[in-house]
Amino acid sequence: MKVICAGFPKTGTKSLARALRLLGYCKVYDFEEAIEYGLEEWGEILLNKSTDINKVLDEIYSRDVEAVVDFPHSIFFEHFYRKWPNAKVILMIRDEDDQFRSFKNMLVEAKSTYWLANKILPYFSKTSRFFLRWSDHMLITALGSEEPNELKWKHAFRRHNAYVKSVIPEEKLLIYNVSEGWEPLCKFLDKAVPTKEFPFENKAGSKDRIAVKLMTDSKLIREIKNDLLNACLILPILFAFMAWFCYRLLI
Repeated sequence: MKVICAGFPKTGTKSLARALRLLGYCKVYDFEEAIEYGLEEWGEILLNKSTDINKVLDEIYSRDVEAVVDFPHSIFFEHFYRKWPNAKVILMIRDEDDQFRSFKNMLVEAKSTYWLANKILPYFSKTSRFFLRWSDHMLITALGSEEPNELKWKHAFRRHNAYVKSVIPEEKLLIYNVSEGWEPLCKFLDKAVPTKEFPFENKAGSKDRIAVKLMTDSKLIREIKNDLLNACLILPILFAFMAWFCYRLLI
């Protein structure tokens, strides 16, 4: 582990993840990778079934992972740093009003766009039910509520940023706004400044948004599809049994 990005969502996490990849970090685990490779393991932590976070770090992040970005990683940045004290920490910052508004809008849009996944799929897919609980508990852990709450979320944002600054030594910490581009980032990481422009990803309306990626090609979606296939096979048998049972009651 070389880089721990401790910034909250909507502080340029996707842009920074892309930037780190362009700088040559081979394995950068973002929110999508946490789900792809550690859904069950993080579920143990988030759903209060275990407090052994070192087990998660050993099983998921000791496999040549060089950098972590976004939730759930930034929530538990201190545990990552304790395990890999030679890593550098980046705290991405942003105006708290803009951060809250952007994060809230992203979640509201995702729920509106994928209302079927939120309202209907849980009745037929245990994976969908698990992921919705997983997501809710992640937000509760970090922000105090699963639904956008301006008072709680802004307080959590300020508290988290202050705590990062209080526990990470100054020489290991970069306080960074992605609008600053390559220069401060590359200086902190001892990397040459690329010739490519700094990437700005996950903008509103873009095709590389998190929700789009998760709902197209991911382990999560493959497992949900498998749940639905099994439900399609079981439901006709269940309905036939119920029809037979009702018929027996009536004769």
